Amino acid sequence: MKKLLALSCLTAVMLAGCGATGDEGSSEQASVTAADTSPTTEVTAEIVSSPEDTTAVEETTTVPDDESAGGVMDMYPSLYQGEVSRVWNETAGENDNMVSADYTLRDLDGNGVPELILRHGTCEADYMINVYTVSDDGELQNIAEIGGSHTAFACEEGSGGFVLLSGHMGIGALRWFEMKNGSVTESRSESFELGKDETYDDIMEKYNVGYIEYVSAFNAGDGETRSTVYYSADDYEEFSGLYLDFIK
Repeated sequence: MKKLLALSCLTAVMLAGCGATGDEGSSEQASVTAADTSPTTEVTAEIVSSPEDTTAVEETTTVPDDESAGGVMDMYPSLYQGEVSRVWNETAGENDNMVSADYTLRDLDGNGVPELILRHGTCEADYMINVYTVSDDGELQNIAEIGGSHTAFACEEGSGGFVLLSGHMGIGALRWFEMKNGSVTESRSESFELGKDETYDDIMEKYNVGYIEYVSAFNAGDGETRSTVYYSADDYEEFSGLYLDFIK
């Protein structure tokens, strides 16, 4: 497997024309933001469940009746997959097929059901992060919106608490988030400025923070959607189309 990515502007996978790679001293993630617009058939992405299995995107956030009996644990994959697809198609439809989306799952409140953390947009200038959960009665809820420019998904080692690493031109911050009573709030932050020969990875090690698994998908407007699943700082796997099997 290949080296994850090392980006001085904290973006692991960026749209062509929206970002650039930097020195190998840092590792990063990329994501996206949704614009309110109606998708068209020309921008509908492909969902990929495996390299050989490609089907059309379903734009729905409702759960079929036959799935609801299994409870929220059975409901959330369909709900989250539908929301990622919806945001992808809306963003692409508004921006001539240019779109990027990064997402991961994290159980922020410790109830056993993961939340969906979705970064979306077209480039660093408009990236936004939304956090979704599923209520006890199976309703998809958008519970937070966080600025996503120059950010990377991470967690605190040991506790597993969700952390956002942000940084640009050597100045950045680590921000810890928690979920209580259905709301996501920032519980702690640490600002920093990189010293000589210091990297973002050095900062993360200092604060006992590490990257987490996530999916990064993009289309630079040329009609070809690619997805990359990042398993660790050293391993990744690429797919054609909008890969959603990570959500299960």
